[in-house]
Amino acid sequence: MKFAPLCWFVAGLTVPATLSAADIHAISPFEKSPLSGAARKLAVVPDIYETAHFAIAYTTSGVHAVNQAGLGLNSKGVPVVIDSLGKLAEQVWRLAIDTLGYPAPIPMDSAMGYGAKTRAGKFTIELMDLVSLQSGWADQGYFGYASRPSSDPGGLNRLELLLENDFIEGGSNKPLRVIVDPVNNHGDSVLYDYSKDPLKGWAVAISHEFYHSLQYHWDAQYLYAFHEMTATWFATRAFPKIHHEWQYLQRFVNHSAQPVFRSDSTYPYENFPFITALTKSFGEGVLKDLWPDHASKFSGDEAVWFHGALLRLKKDESLSNIEYMRSFLMLFGNVSSDLNDKGGLFIKSPVLKQWRKIEDSTENSAIAGVTYYGIELVALNRDQFANGWNVVLVGENDSAKSVGGIIGLPSKTIHVELPISGKRYIYGREPGDTAVVVGTLPSVLGKRLWTAGFKFTTAAPTWIRSAHPLSLGGSFKHRVDLHGRPVTSSTRGIVLEGDFKTGWRRKVVVGE
Repeated sequence: MKFAPLCWFVAGLTVPATLSAADIHAISPFEKSPLSGAARKLAVVPDIYETAHFAIAYTTSGVHAVNQAGLGLNSKGVPVVIDSLGKLAEQVWRLAIDTLGYPAPIPMDSAMGYGAKTRAGKFTIELMDLVSLQSGWADQGYFGYASRPSSDPGGLNRLELLLENDFIEGGSNKPLRVIVDPVNNHGDSVLYDYSKDPLKGWAVAISHEFYHSLQYHWDAQYLYAFHEMTATWFATRAFPKIHHEWQYLQRFVNHSAQPVFRSDSTYPYENFPFITALTKSFGEGVLKDLWPDHASKFSGDEAVWFHGALLRLKKDESLSNIEYMRSFLMLFGNVSSDLNDKGGLFIKSPVLKQWRKIEDSTENSAIAGVTYYGIELVALNRDQFANGWNVVLVGENDSAKSVGGIIGLPSKTIHVELPISGKRYIYGREPGDTAVVVGTLPSVLGKRLWTAGFKFTTAAPTWIRSAHPLSLGGSFKHRVDLHGRPVTSSTRGIVLEGDFKTGWRRKVVVGE
């Protein structure tokens, strides 16, 4: 849908332009999509403050006045808050261009919203009351926009950012905030009120939106989950102590079984931990390698594209899937991790479906994922431990890069495996655990879904990876080797102690 025509004023010349919904991208604490509305020309002459790479257009009076502009001036007569904002922008530039090596975006030589000329070669950032620019954006809570290459009136694919000036919703006087569950935030539902701390809001908005400007070097489509997942991740990377992302984590856990590349609602934002796991596994440069592949190879299914892209880059997808499952279980179990800032945020575990109770010793499939990269969880409760059931992770057929994970509660012991066809990983509960939660993460093989399988068993394990011993407690009535054979004086290697009711414990004997 097109907005009403808008005239950009550049160095005294009137340049007609049309601003469309596709030309602007927004992020918001409330995660609404941009709405159409009549675009308005701003009859304001801004001040321009330059840093090494940016030209910041702002004003200190009227509806567009910058938040906290009156709290002091620097040695050049510039509001301290604008000087600080410039430092934030330069920090983002250093990370993106100097550290991560992205090609610098092509900067606009004008502040299009204000209609003012800026110095060529400086990337423009405009601070304004965004609702005054677009009437249809009222009550949407937007606090940052990235212009798309198509919005450049000169047709040169030049870019700029537009940021909310005071983080107070125009026309409503509602402050823009990040809201988290009050239980998770020690009784306070407001994590950040950006109207009181605008520099935090600008840090998030600049980093998120500037990353979109980097994406434009290869791919200018704002249609897919990978765009938002990576931009949200970049904001956490640029400013790791500003936890804007915490607003997404409860929904992330609640929606874990949904496809990770789902592109509607808030899913693209809340699934940023998938990107965090990816960069931890392969380094931050993997995203810069993936973008040209996305631009040239993507044809409609991002999960299939992603799987194929890692193959083309010769990356072992199992490494990132294992990291993703592990980080998810850590967050689900409130285990100290990068996602929750070493335990600073506590997630309420959603109600999980229970395994049906098994009445015989047959190995029964208990769980199978249903969506690409979705993590489906099932709980095994205290009553279901009564007969000494163990949990088996089995690779059924060829599991591709699918993984399985298990967390014991309240011990929070976590194991994650890549099932191999014909191999068995057998686990029981740690002493004192009253529940075990297991999950699968299906990956892609061609266009088919392959799953890791969890099962119950009372049988002795036929194979177990030595790095993950069973620790079940209880009395030991039997001692067998990994093939289930009785232990003799000549036995060497790993010995399992236990019985069919108490489970099996790994024991290392002399000669291993």
